[in-house]
Amino acid sequence: MKHKTVWSVVSTALACTMVVSALTACGGKNPGDDEETKYTVTYVGGDMGGGTAPTGGEYAEGETFTLAQNTFTSDTHTFTGWNDGTADFGAGATYTMPAKNVTFTAQWEENGDTEAPVIAFATGKQDSYTTTAGTPVTLPSATATDAVDGEVELDVTVTSKGATLTKVADGYTFASDTAGEYDVSYYAVDSSDNEVEEFISVTVNPIKAETELEAGQNNLSNLAQSEVTFVENFEKGYDSPLARGFDFSQATGKPNASIVADENSIAGNSLIIDYTTCAWNTNTQFWFGSLDNYLRSGKWTISMDVKVLGGTAPSGLFFSFIYDGDNDGQNQEIRLGAVGETTTLTFEGIKNLDDTKTWHFRIFFYTGSSTYKYDDFRIAIDNITISVKEVVNAVVDRTGTPKELTGTDLDGNGYTLTGADDNYTALSGSMLYLEKSKVVAGDYLTAEQAANLTAENGFNSDYVILASTEICTFNSLNGLCTDSGYEYTITMSLYAPNAQNWYFFIVDGAGKQAHAASFSVNGASKKTFTITGADNYQRIGLYRQGIESLYIGDITISREERNTEVSPNGYKVGQTWTKSASEINLGNRGTSVVCSNVNLTGGGTLADYDGFENNAIHFNPNTTNVTMECFRGNNTLENGCTYKITANLYIVSLTGRLTFNFDNAVFPDIVSGKTGYQKVEITWKATKNVDFFSFFLPEGSTGEFYCSSITYELTALA
Repeated sequence: MKHKTVWSVVSTALACTMVVSALTACGGKNPGDDEETKYTVTYVGGDMGGGTAPTGGEYAEGETFTLAQNTFTSDTHTFTGWNDGTADFGAGATYTMPAKNVTFTAQWEENGDTEAPVIAFATGKQDSYTTTAGTPVTLPSATATDAVDGEVELDVTVTSKGATLTKVADGYTFASDTAGEYDVSYYAVDSSDNEVEEFISVTVNPIKAETELEAGQNNLSNLAQSEVTFVENFEKGYDSPLARGFDFSQATGKPNASIVADENSIAGNSLIIDYTTCAWNTNTQFWFGSLDNYLRSGKWTISMDVKVLGGTAPSGLFFSFIYDGDNDGQNQEIRLGAVGETTTLTFEGIKNLDDTKTWHFRIFFYTGSSTYKYDDFRIAIDNITISVKEVVNAVVDRTGTPKELTGTDLDGNGYTLTGADDNYTALSGSMLYLEKSKVVAGDYLTAEQAANLTAENGFNSDYVILASTEICTFNSLNGLCTDSGYEYTITMSLYAPNAQNWYFFIVDGAGKQAHAASFSVNGASKKTFTITGADNYQRIGLYRQGIESLYIGDITISREERNTEVSPNGYKVGQTWTKSASEINLGNRGTSVVCSNVNLTGGGTLADYDGFENNAIHFNPNTTNVTMECFRGNNTLENGCTYKITANLYIVSLTGRLTFNFDNAVFPDIVSGKTGYQKVEITWKATKNVDFFSFFLPEGSTGEFYCSSITYELTALA
């Protein structure tokens, strides 16, 4: 066996040698041979390819041919080309045959994962849920599984502002105080970035029915047209037109906002502004940024429902149009109601806006008192209605030189400013000059109303002054009434299209009120104001809390030397005024009582004390920083005069101080830390003409007391 094996090997080797020799002889080109040698091309599938191979062929050296298309198959890989052992070639490429046989091996690339994960809901998917604002609803839990990666992370989120989603044991708790339509997203992605997302919708209904709008009323683009109304009721929550341009940040120290549909709402969703973190000097302004692109010149009418939810409102809510860098804006004040009361506030004004500037419609509260607190002050806003009407621009930009007056100009018959080009006063505050010929086309007045602006009624030029609100002053009158030796008379020609109440006022150099006198006007009239000069009288003007318009024509100012033996209003030293209980309690902060019916701790009644024989006013505000108005001065408390003031009091309790309050400007102390019967007396020199006389409990002070009378005596003249 051993020898046989050796021989077999030798025989095989000899046979192979003979075959090789024969092949060599056949493959070469011997002299005289015409037959060309050809080489074989073979295709193989490699490690990944299976199935039928493409047909190969035979080619001579240098001959070119086209590589075959792939016919191999693979479930896990994709064919990318052929390789001849030295380089890669694409199917269909041109190949030049070398002087040898060639085997082309298929090249493969592993297939990526193209299948997305599958989301499975634990209790079956319910496409939609319905709930009420403030009432949570539980959405199902789910898992996401991928064929390659197995279980992958599932991200569950609510796609809109105004709702929260919390993971709980049996799913997700969806909650929202804002009515609207919400989509909750269930989202997963595998390691090959294959994504899957499914949605569940949640409808949140308001606690109160939403205000119904007419078709198209909530289209903000209505404001691009004249006299087409836009109404915002916040039905779409944070996706409502005005909400999209609003700042809903929750920063401490500024007014914060939200949109809710709970019991505080006016109807359905309402915009809630929360001032509880604000201080008295906080910048409380806000505006709806969505309006910015629609603000333009014209007659604007804006109304909104505002409900006070808690706290005490500052002096007023102000509306105005401002541009970037402006902080004046001709603010117009509008009053709010009591807590729980909804008031419809209306602003109407003709605005001539410089279209080179970016304008905003601003809303803000303001209080100048450092003792004011915004504690628990919140408001709800709803049903905002806005329209703009294109009108003729009647505003005149006076480019001449305003009239400058001196004291001597006022002697005799005085001096009359008519408003003509060479005889007009510059203005400050919310006053404008209008061309009389354009007040109708400008929609300020009707033709019938404008017919009152005649020379006979004191409108003697082509121009008329328009006053609306805030502090409006006549600059040509500045500093003219400072000599206490003179009595000054100012007469104004006025026209009001309806009954209005205004104040004639004077402020000092620091801008504080030094004199005020109320007056009413309805139709065309002349109003005369007589004052005694004072060295702190600087600026003279008009003021109104509201948005009514007053038209002013001729203004005459004169002076004459006064009788220095009497007060400016004609009172002599020794003149005494007494206000009994029946004349006290102007502000209704107290309650009238019969003194004999008031039993005191320790025995006896209030009637046992001097001055309390009949009636008294019981003041028990149960709070601090409160004014208790008693009576109006009616020109008896005059600037520069000195008075002895006596108050007949019985103090039940007092923490801190009790003071007098003169027009919220002067606060002399009258008693501190005392109880029981007190007949308090102070001497006080008036630094202004006092309109309102009040008691006041300053910050940190509280008290309960009775007052039967207040007496004041003129003891020295100005």
